[in-house]
Amino acid sequence: MEKQLSFVLKLSLQEMALRKVAINLWNENDILTSIVNFRISALPGDDFADIILYMEKRGTLNKKLQQIVEDEVKNKVVKLALPQSLQKQLMRIIKPVGSQMLKWKMSFHNEHMIDSPEDFDIDILKQLHWTSVGVVDYQKTAENLVRHEMLNPHNRYKLACLYSLVDYIPELWKELPEESKAIFYSDVVLWSNLELQLSSYWAYIVTAKESELCNIFAKRYGEGMSFHQYAFRCAAREGNRATTEYFFQKLTREERDVHFLRTVRKIIRKGRRYLNKEFLDFAMEKLSDVLSYLLSLMSNEEKMQVLKEHPCEVLACFLDWPWHDLCLDIADLIWTFLPKYLYAYLITNIIDSITYSGGYFPELLQKFFVSSPIDFKVQIVTYEMKFGSLFKHFFDAEDTESIEIVFRNIDVKERGILLSCSCFFYHFDSLVMSDKWHLIKACIRAGAPSKENKDKLKKIYMAFLSRCFSRDISESRKNQWEMFFELLDTDANALSEKKAVTK
Repeated sequence: MEKQLSFVLKLSLQEMALRKVAINLWNENDILTSIVNFRISALPGDDFADIILYMEKRGTLNKKLQQIVEDEVKNKVVKLALPQSLQKQLMRIIKPVGSQMLKWKMSFHNEHMIDSPEDFDIDILKQLHWTSVGVVDYQKTAENLVRHEMLNPHNRYKLACLYSLVDYIPELWKELPEESKAIFYSDVVLWSNLELQLSSYWAYIVTAKESELCNIFAKRYGEGMSFHQYAFRCAAREGNRATTEYFFQKLTREERDVHFLRTVRKIIRKGRRYLNKEFLDFAMEKLSDVLSYLLSLMSNEEKMQVLKEHPCEVLACFLDWPWHDLCLDIADLIWTFLPKYLYAYLITNIIDSITYSGGYFPELLQKFFVSSPIDFKVQIVTYEMKFGSLFKHFFDAEDTESIEIVFRNIDVKERGILLSCSCFFYHFDSLVMSDKWHLIKACIRAGAPSKENKDKLKKIYMAFLSRCFSRDISESRKNQWEMFFELLDTDANALSEKKAVTK
């Protein structure tokens, strides 16, 4: 019997409590003040080169902001004096929860819901609606902002239209000045982007002129597509779950048959394009949110069809916070039919997710790796020999547990290959120079447990050192590497003595 995939997240009470604590820490006034006071200049003109530079600058500044504020929140965690195990779990939640807030802020600015950055204040951030799994609900947050009149009438109307707040739109339309109403009736504005398309759509709906809208749309796109079809597809591809749900309900059975699976496939293909993530109107994770909704509407047979067509892409989409449990369920399924030639592609998706997502989740990586087939583990070793990306993340996080689990779940031959490659030598050089001896010891004891292993590794690394730094090795590097080789000798001698005693 095939496993039934559920798209409802089920967290333990402890996990929900930890996420609630993380949310509360991020919402303390001093943290909100730090976020609000970190401002980015307005978008410079329409020149494409200027826009690219702006996006790069904004991405850099957002990362800087996140790190600064994240450190402030982590200091608060330390002051809670929690048991070590709980503190460790909470620390790992801080980053993704904070990313939710910062990505919502960026999305809010992208949608031009305020007239200038100076209008963004703490009161706006306090309207964020958090779910029990630790993510921001964009639609309910929009409802809070509209209900409490946090924005001017023009922007409240746009926000209500963008998130399909159907109970608010008619009254908000009445509050609009005539010049705003005229803008939303404009043919040019109607088709410029989804935000304004939806504002125009509702302008025609609340004034009972839907037939005029249909005529305008038919002239541009022909009779084969309704606005409901178009809006469903666009909202889904932009990660807007609320509006995706609204327009899906508006589709006829025939329209659903034509557009549903096509839209699912487009979301899957778009979901991991991290190079373009800054240009999305919604946070990248929201594509996963939409995908989970659409997959939940399918039969189990249809879900399996999608998984078999796009196994790597679907799995990679659910590497996003907070879908990790679902990711492991999907992994259990795809190992039975995922061809080996796609293993490298899957690894690339996993590395991209770690690199660009809002958090580092060792438990997910450990469970995923342990449950993977032997051939996938071998492919991981091959990938690391070329790029060294996964272990770089382990070392950056000082994650000795994941290091040991990887080494202990590959055979002796693969351990030797991994430790002997040039990527690992450069990893070790960085660790040696920064005195990260606990990480080096974790690798050696798990990856080269015997005296023979250590002696072989010493010869290989001496050769690397001679070849890479033959002319200009500094005294400090030379001294640090001598300490490394002494460590190998000490461990090797200790092993020899232990063997002699046991004989």
